[in-house]
Amino acid sequence: MQSVVFRVLDLSSDLSSFHALCRAKEAEGFGWIARRGAGRVLRAPTPFEDAVKVLLTTNCSWGLTRAMVGNLVQAFGRGGAFPDAPFLAGYSEKSLREEIRCGYRARYLLAFAGRVASQRLDVARWEDAARADEDVEREIAAQPGFGPYAVQTLLRLLGRHAKLGLDSWSRKKVSELRFRSRRVPDRRVERLYGPFGPWAGLAFWLDVTRDWHEKTERLWP
Repeated sequence: MQSVVFRVLDLSSDLSSFHALCRAKEAEGFGWIARRGAGRVLRAPTPFEDAVKVLLTTNCSWGLTRAMVGNLVQAFGRGGAFPDAPFLAGYSEKSLREEIRCGYRARYLLAFAGRVASQRLDVARWEDAARADEDVEREIAAQPGFGPYAVQTLLRLLGRHAKLGLDSWSRKKVSELRFRSRRVPDRRVERLYGPFGPWAGLAFWLDVTRDWHEKTERLWP
């Protein structure tokens, strides 16, 4: 249970070097991150659950993602618990499409769950700190259905923050915050956060979600 709590609340992350960078960039609007102690990412109890939920955010609204996740939980029928890989692997593609309403994602979800359930894919290894980010990124990208946004977003949930995980919502938000609402190439956004190095994606995510923090009390010492 303790390990689950630590994973969900991201309690094992050492953010000291990230906060030092944020303090050094006070003039650029990042100092609040260090003052607030922000940077821990709320996650699911398992990397499998995180991966499935990220897959269900692709090419759809947040409302539809919530509906699909809710349908999966209801189908599992275990008091609100998220289904495990063997349960999902036991579905047919047709049922995932028609009952869970996963649309085209059904075949990707079914194949992914099948690889995890059969132990051909060990997603726990994605959290091995001894593995290079590039290796984990390649392994995730090899999973059908996981494009650049999904890969990079899942890397963030795995504590690997070098990539931004841009999508339509965050592109629009960073354009408003940093580029006077002008559309700019992704590489221009990447250069903006590049000085944060391995923390670039976390700096980016906190920058575009700053308004989520401003109306609440400090969360971390």
